[in-house]
Amino acid sequence: MLILLYLYNMRRYLPLLIVVFLASCQECSRYAKNYVADRETRKPIIGAQVFCVAATNGKQELEKNYYTDSIGSFEAMFTKGGVTQCPVMKMTISKSGYYPSRFWDPAVGDTLFLDRITN
Repeated sequence: MLILLYLYNMRRYLPLLIVVFLASCQECSRYAKNYVADRETRKPIIGAQVFCVAATNGKQELEKNYYTDSIGSFEAMFTKGGVTQCPVMKMTISKSGYYPSRFWDPAVGDTLFLDRITN
């Protein structure tokens, strides 16, 4: 009898519990297709390393490495399931002869510029 009474009282919380459950089971993805170029010459940087991480609440996970192609382009993508907040895509781009640069969630199609090291 107590169990039936408990279930009867819980019925008003059921919609809230369903919403919380569904929100915690969503899948989230981040996508970047960008170009890397020399800031001074505006020419593409071939073979630059693009190190990407998905970061949520200061916690970094899902690390991936990419490299730019012959036109300085790269594509990166993360898919993470069961999250209530989509992760931020943080990337560090580096190439010998250039200062490493960090970017957060760049817009698709943006050109990301690196500065040449001068002595």
